[in-house]
Amino acid sequence: MTNDGPLGERWNFDKENRKSFSKKSLSEIPEPLIFKNDARAVMARLEKHKIKTIGVADDNLLWPIDKTQSLQLLGHFVNLACRDLAYIKMR
Repeated sequence: MTNDGPLGERWNFDKENRKSFSKKSLSEIPEPLIFKNDARAVMARLEKHKIKTIGVADDNLLWPIDKTQSLQLLGHFVNLACRDLAYIKMR
């Protein structure tokens, strides 16, 4: 910010960010790192105790559940982000 206003004299750049994806761009979206953690025991406890939840749950939890998986996901993200940042800088 400068003098109580945004740097560049504009608060947002939505118009510049509204470009649609091309089929090529969609195909370049990287595959996410998804885990298959068995959530059946947790689901059974929720049902047993009649705990209401939001949304629909699956028997497999795709998010990391421990430090090892969390570090794997972080590494996956960093590798993709670095690759994409290198691509942007080359443009």
